Amino acid sequence: MDINIKKSPTSSFRSFYLFFIVVTMQVGVGIMGAPRWIFIHARQDSWISILIAWLAIAIVVAIMLLILKQYENADIFGIQVDIFGKWIGTLLGLIFIVYFFISNLVVLATYIEVIHVFLYPDLPSYAIGGAMILLVLYAFVGKGGYVSL
Repeated sequence: MDINIKKSPTSSFRSFYLFFIVVTMQVGVGIMGAPRWIFIHARQDSWISILIAWLAIAIVVAIMLLILKQYENADIFGIQVDIFGKWIGTLLGLIFIVYFFISNLVVLATYIEVIHVFLYPDLPSYAIGGAMILLVLYAFVGKGGYVSL
């Protein structure tokens, strides 16, 4: 089954690069808030949980890179349908969409918290969140989508 998307090379960037953009953004936000929560739950043994989490993430990233090498320009939904079949692949796609939405809300809340602490402590959270959402909408809708970035 041919699931690769045909696009001109001048109007897009590779999914491989998008993967690293998303991962570095998540790591950056995680570095700001994760150590406090890890210490609250694990106390002096927090270094063990960090090592185990790093090992698990390294394995998952290696598997993701191997899969991305096989599917050069396919999207995640096409890869899931090709690997798991129509029904399970579609269900995994739906789960991915819900997870992506929730994780973006968590990242947005973290950014709002950082802006509150360092820049504008008196500005309401909904104003900061609304401004950020408008910026994202402008970047994706106003400029023709992420393909033209």
